Amino acid sequence: MFSKSRCRATVDKKGVVIHKAPTTCADPTKPGKKKMSTEIFAYTIKRHIRTADDVAGEIVQEKASPFKPKPQTKQVWGSLSEGPEKTVTRLAEAITQRLCWASELVCILDGEKSLWRLVYQNFPMAFFVLDIFHVLEYLSEVAHCFYKERSPEAPRDLCELD
Repeated sequence: MFSKSRCRATVDKKGVVIHKAPTTCADPTKPGKKKMSTEIFAYTIKRHIRTADDVAGEIVQEKASPFKPKPQTKQVWGSLSEGPEKTVTRLAEAITQRLCWASELVCILDGEKSLWRLVYQNFPMAFFVLDIFHVLEYLSEVAHCFYKERSPEAPRDLCELD
């Protein structure tokens, strides 16, 4: 089912390993340090209603429904040097441009509470959604509390879907 457009904002943080140039004194047993990157995505997309079975089917089959609308006016940005506050401010500017075309704002986030607070400060009117792949990470951890890894009862590491 299609109707009015939605504006979507996605914010995620990713750990990026920073490798230094090799030196004669470097200890090969110590890997590079990790730095956090804040990534944002802003786009508009026509509303597309799916059931839980539809979403699960897309994840298991690893392909989107042919009827799923394509994102429009998409902007992607990531930064290692700017903090999350500055990156989310950049997102707010991108969303402001897109809201004139869209009827509502949906923010998709990972589970980091500080990001939720920061994004909510900028978009209190938004509808907030926990990213399905982050949910799957938690479900995988819970499955391994009850079943051994790689057992028939927990046949697949759901974290690998991300």
